[in-house]
Amino acid sequence: MSLSSHGLVLVVADKAEAFHALLKLAMPYARRGGKRITLLHLEHSPDVGEAFTEPPKWLRKLAGKISEEGISVHIMAGHSPRPARTIRETVRQLKADFLILGWREDEPARGRKLGPVLTPLLSDPPCDLAVMRLRRSRGEFKQVLVPTAGGPNARLAIEVAYALAEGRDGEVSVLYVLHPGADLAQHRLAEETIAQSAGSLAGSPVLSPCITEARSPTEGILAEAGKGYDLILIGASREGVIARVLFGEIPLKVAREAEIPVVIVKQRPSPAMQIARRGWDRLFSLFPTLTEEEKIAAYREVRRGARPDVDFFVMMGLSAAIASMGLLLSSPAIIIGAMLVAPLMSAVIGLGLGVVQGDLRFLKLTITSVFKGMLLAIIVSLITAFVIPVRNPTSEIMARTQPTLLDLGVALASGIAGAYAICRKDVSTALPGVAIAAALIPPLATSGIGLALLDWKVTAGAMLLFLTNLVAIATGGGVVFLLLGFGPEARRKTRFRVFERSLVGLGVLLLTIFIILGFLSFNALKHQRLTLIAREVVTEELASSEGTTLEEVGVEEQRGGGLEVTITVRSSSPIGREEIERLRDRLSERLGRGVTLEFTRIPTIRVEP
Repeated sequence: MSLSSHGLVLVVADKAEAFHALLKLAMPYARRGGKRITLLHLEHSPDVGEAFTEPPKWLRKLAGKISEEGISVHIMAGHSPRPARTIRETVRQLKADFLILGWREDEPARGRKLGPVLTPLLSDPPCDLAVMRLRRSRGEFKQVLVPTAGGPNARLAIEVAYALAEGRDGEVSVLYVLHPGADLAQHRLAEETIAQSAGSLAGSPVLSPCITEARSPTEGILAEAGKGYDLILIGASREGVIARVLFGEIPLKVAREAEIPVVIVKQRPSPAMQIARRGWDRLFSLFPTLTEEEKIAAYREVRRGARPDVDFFVMMGLSAAIASMGLLLSSPAIIIGAMLVAPLMSAVIGLGLGVVQGDLRFLKLTITSVFKGMLLAIIVSLITAFVIPVRNPTSEIMARTQPTLLDLGVALASGIAGAYAICRKDVSTALPGVAIAAALIPPLATSGIGLALLDWKVTAGAMLLFLTNLVAIATGGGVVFLLLGFGPEARRKTRFRVFERSLVGLGVLLLTIFIILGFLSFNALKHQRLTLIAREVVTEELASSEGTTLEEVGVEEQRGGGLEVTITVRSSSPIGREEIERLRDRLSERLGRGVTLEFTRIPTIRVEP
């Protein structure tokens, strides 16, 4: 049969009973839109390669009945070891704009995995998609219930429902579920949402708004569905970005518990969303899959390390004391030793795991550990700074007061490496190196020393570095835990809420820190550029002066927009004021701003043997 160009509905099933059920949806939709129908009889053959075969006789008879209804129909048959890939390729070749699949009761219905065929197609639909939960029905779908909360798939659900009911004495009830005791404003919002979801179909006699109150959306939908409806047609919700990448929790619950057939529709995602989803899938495929035993072992290890017990506080106090002495003595080796002793890394990694699991109790435990450990480290370093008095900050202290985007990148990588090393015992020997890279204790010790010196710039800069490390390590660790298969339990709604809110909170914190560090990094690069130009000018001017060597060049911004340049040289001969003024003018010309010059000459005498 020839295929016209008005659009194509592709119906895929492996049994005659499934085709009969799916065609109750496909035929009215195709008839209203003037679309063609292609029936693909596809069997899963794990041990046989992909091949198209001769369609069975019953499929030909079924196609003949469809043709008698005035609908153009085409039939195909085959088998494939990878049905999802075959379906996706068929959609592409036929340029289908609507795909209809069946979901049998003997297929998985719990959690987020819906089997090897549905899962990949639902996560990244090749076109607009409808999946019918196959149950026994009383006949045609005339009385259709369409729940909506204003999501992007609700309009598609209403359009399909309208096609089922129009011209067949049918009715579509568009349902909005409110919480008990909703006020007038909430009822008006519900009416506006229903009208917005209906779009151009709003006001049609086929559509009727329906507003009800219930303790939960699922309860309200199921209660309304028991009032004589033939079908529930619901759009896939957008209740979460990662936690509900397939249908969303409410549609799955409705499909699982309803006594009448349920169809869940999902629009084809935008190109940007498709790219993001495929990127996530490819990244996910690079990571190994943990067994349940490995997940439990990793969870126990993180929880044990994050517990704020006596050992935790003893090791935190010792590491803070060691780090403080290393900073005051400007000894990198001592500082590295303090990082190896500190137990704070486990608590911060645990923060990421708590977010991913949606475990509020564990989150509170890790936050308590981090806060108490942070407070103890600052107090110990403050006391150490009083015991070992130092008038001016050392170079090691100052190195931890000016964080940049590079520090953020290092912390993210440390969180990723730390979480992976905890979950994969084969690389657990890398944990000491991760602890050194993470550098959580030195910024806290620097903050305490800054308080002792009453240097608020040191304290604030070091605390910003610590917060950068804290948020980035928790985020990086959380991403790895997600990729390794951790996540909130599908049937525990409160954990989904904790997961989503915590994820948003971490994202906001990370974005805020990124903006702050971006601003600081820009200023640092700008200052570095000015210093390099100033050094270049001074070197050129002093090239003709014998016995003169440049020691130091410093550039500082002034409030009025000018620059203050400090230059220190060693010279065996005097340098006149005219030369210094000429140098100032050259600096002002090259830097493009007014320059106040402070010139210091250190007299030197060279005595040769």
